[in-house]
Amino acid sequence: MLLMWGLPVFAIALLVYAGIERLLAQVIAPPRSEGVAGIAILALGFFPIAPLLVKRLHDFGASGWWLLLAAAPEIANSGALALGLAGSLLGTAIEYLSFAGGAALAVIAAWPGTRGANRYGLAGTLETGNRQ
Repeated sequence: MLLMWGLPVFAIALLVYAGIERLLAQVIAPPRSEGVAGIAILALGFFPIAPLLVKRLHDFGASGWWLLLAAAPEIANSGALALGLAGSLLGTAIEYLSFAGGAALAVIAAWPGTRGANRYGLAGTLETGNRQ
């Protein structure tokens, strides 16, 4: 389910990011325009995909709050670019750390769900009721 909905949303987000960044590059220097575009896409794209990622985390018995930890490196990287830290030691460290966010999302997508029910309900379904 995550791949079915997540990959098209990710593809659309990349296209929108490229368009926003191209427009911003006319007004803001390119490293900063990338950061501002990244923050915009993260802000706009987080809300439609977050519930799906939380449900995926619940599939294998993890709290949805882990999503914030997975998203933090991407948010920090876009913020560092927007603040003009590209190329600095701190900016480079944050950029490398952002790969951890991508890896965390890959783990969320690939980790096998629990069989049957867990504390969040029946795993593998989008049913949200009857949580105990």
